[in-house]
Amino acid sequence: MQPVAHLAVSAAIGGGVWAATGQVNALPAAAAAGFLPDFDHFLDYYNWYVRRDLGRMIVFLHAWELLIAGALVYAFAVREPWMQAVVLAYASHIAADQIFNRGRLYGYSLIARAALRFRAERTHPRHHARTYRHLLRNLPPFVRGPLRRWFESRITPAPPAPS
Repeated sequence: MQPVAHLAVSAAIGGGVWAATGQVNALPAAAAAGFLPDFDHFLDYYNWYVRRDLGRMIVFLHAWELLIAGALVYAFAVREPWMQAVVLAYASHIAADQIFNRGRLYGYSLIARAALRFRAERTHPRHHARTYRHLLRNLPPFVRGPLRRWFESRITPAPPAPS
């Protein structure tokens, strides 16, 4: 899912919690929780395009385990509307990515990815074919043009999709 879409859904969740509880801080908390997890992609972009290691996909902020931890914190420690908004927005981020990115069921489990040594072909088999196009499509036009040749020189052809 696109970062702007994550931000919009999260803002809607935060707005809903704000409307239900009267706590305005639910809105920025939800927006942050639904948008900021995508910053972990920068580590992967560095590995893929600078180090030329397309074999790993780490995305350490994309994990069902983090959602469970957040839900436990909300349930047992921080019973505040802003924390509820954080948990709901993060849940929407992870669920949307799981659905729209069509990763393997365990692809959004940090424990499973670690056990598989973060090997992308095991957890997100289609990432090679989509990553470059996805990244370029989301860059502003004034950046996209000059970087296109550099990216093309850094990426290897996608392996054939498994049947």
